[in-house]
Amino acid sequence: MKDDKIYEMLNDAEIDLNEYEVEELSSEEKERYKTRIRMEVKRMNRETKNKKNKNKNMRKIAAGMAAACAVAVGVAGFSNSALADSIYSNTIGKLIGATQGDKDEKELSDIYSTIGKESTELVSDDQCVLETDRSGVKISVSDVYCDGYLLYYTTTLSTDNAELNESDWIMGPQRDKVMENVSINETLIQSAIGQPFEKAEDGSYVKMEQIDLSTLTDENDNPIDISDLKDFTVTWSIDTLEGYLSDAWDENGEYQTTTKVSGDWQLSFPVHVDTSKNETIAVNKEDNGVAVNQVIKTGAVLIVDMQLPDITGAPYNDPYNDPDIFITDEAGNAMWWLGGRFTPNEDGSQSERIMLLYNGESTIHISVTNKNGAGESIAELDVDLK
Repeated sequence: MKDDKIYEMLNDAEIDLNEYEVEELSSEEKERYKTRIRMEVKRMNRETKNKKNKNKNMRKIAAGMAAACAVAVGVAGFSNSALADSIYSNTIGKLIGATQGDKDEKELSDIYSTIGKESTELVSDDQCVLETDRSGVKISVSDVYCDGYLLYYTTTLSTDNAELNESDWIMGPQRDKVMENVSINETLIQSAIGQPFEKAEDGSYVKMEQIDLSTLTDENDNPIDISDLKDFTVTWSIDTLEGYLSDAWDENGEYQTTTKVSGDWQLSFPVHVDTSKNETIAVNKEDNGVAVNQVIKTGAVLIVDMQLPDITGAPYNDPYNDPDIFITDEAGNAMWWLGGRFTPNEDGSQSERIMLLYNGESTIHISVTNKNGAGESIAELDVDLK
């Protein structure tokens, strides 16, 4: 789920901020609370669905029907026939299956299937470790996508630990701030609370991780440039795992845990940077100070480089200088956001890079509005992708 959707839900809540003390959070604590919010939203989605469906097996029945339909429609229903034939027997298929009934089912399934279609399935050799089994918990990595801008990889967790198998999701213990460590060519580039392993229909736990390769830093926050690399090795590790329940809490209001398992799980896998489908298109279009400089198309990602004006003054008077950007395809459907970053400039303007899921769209429409004002339009731009 994208963070902005979480914030939209929080905007509906009535909160008196004067009742709370102001406290600075570390980056690790921010990630911890963001994860809790995501999990709480998922729990509320499931709770709402269960109230509507008295039959608790409805989701499994629907998933089974979806699988049956997938096999029936074959290639006509899926751009990847292998995925259609084994939608619940591989990691990508499990990820898609786990979105059944989720509020963001369409968005998540589109992302998983599009990335999955362009991914490479890893093959074991003497130079890599694609599976690790410690303390009765097996973790494996299977699919990798890399276009030089974004890296995706999928992992699966399975266990014979009965208590751990009762969990709705599994991750490093949040209270202990246990991090997943990720290195590229033996340089640590990320130590953070990763995405949780979420339970799939077959009882295993799956997840897809994303890393923005254009913003890499080492443990001392020094920039790392790997733009010239065609191949590299990723090492992933974690030393403690804990299971969580989505609808139970302890006396401190934290999610109820099932059990904690310690071990030394390490994976190592090769990544090939596939730039064969990458294409940069100069756009240089401007409307009312909003400019689109260029777009970059890759196998599954569309990157939009923009310039936004300073809107703190008249006529917009936005004290936050934070306009809303909405991007649609030629049919008016919202494009799924994968990430991005913005850089403030000395004159108050901003340089923005937006990363979207790309499925061969021929044009996009960019709408910029004053979300902190009256919602008035600032700019409307059409961008040709051909």
